[in-house]
Amino acid sequence: MNHDAKVWLNGKLIPWREATVPILSHGFSRGSAIFEVLGTHRGPQGTMAFRMDAHLQRLLKSAELLGMELEFSTAALAEAVQTTVRENRLGRGLVKILAYWGEEAIIQLVLDAPLDVAIFAIAESPQLGLDDSKPIAACVSKWRKIHPKTVPVAAKACANYLNGYLARKDAVSRGFNIGIMLG
Repeated sequence: MNHDAKVWLNGKLIPWREATVPILSHGFSRGSAIFEVLGTHRGPQGTMAFRMDAHLQRLLKSAELLGMELEFSTAALAEAVQTTVRENRLGRGLVKILAYWGEEAIIQLVLDAPLDVAIFAIAESPQLGLDDSKPIAACVSKWRKIHPKTVPVAAKACANYLNGYLARKDAVSRGFNIGIMLG
């Protein structure tokens, strides 16, 4: 990771190392953050974001499904992505958008505040595995998919991804690359 990069945070570009949240923030301690990740590619007219409109619509849908409020429109977020990509001279790589409550929430479960938004531009690297084409080994995981009646599974919420983490951890511990979860 390029920790000398700039991060777009609530309308301002700041140094990557300053893009932090308190450990007791709602987004961190409750897992309430939502996110999107999209690829960037070099095109004839510069860097292009893959299906950015669809990713931004899904981010707004995640906020809606979870009753969260984003202060930024899709147009403002698209401009923020472009600014972050341009400022970091990103060619091929990934953009990660996080929307979260950055304020501390020790007991309060429901916050009545707009989400903070951070946008990271991450350059391609071997760690990302963008060109990894080797075969993988899969197994059926001992874990099951989250049921849609428990949480809105269509929301890209950080807490929902604990399910996938457990399936991957189970698979790796048994010598596989990924675990397939049954419904």
